[in-house]
Amino acid sequence: MLRFLYESNAPFVIVLTKKDKLKKTAYEKRIDEVMDELEKFDGVELIPFSAINGEGLDDVKQVIEEYINDLG
Repeated sequence: MLRFLYESNAPFVIVLTKKDKLKKTAYEKRIDEVMDELEKFDGVELIPFSAINGEGLDDVKQVIEEYINDLG
C-alpha cells in the first residue's frame, strides 16, 4: 500500500499509534526500524501518536488541515 500511495503521488502520512505502549529504548529502536524501512520513500512524514496522552494529535490535525486547505 505504501508503494502504491507513494508512486501515485497521493498525499499521506504514516501515523504510528500506541506510542505510549513502548518504553523509551524500545520506542527509539522502533522509530529507527521504521525510518530504515521508509528510506526509499523520500519525503514521507512519520507521526508518532498516543491516544492516551494526546501526543502527536496536534501534528495529525495540522496535516489534515493543510490537506483540506490545499484542496480549496
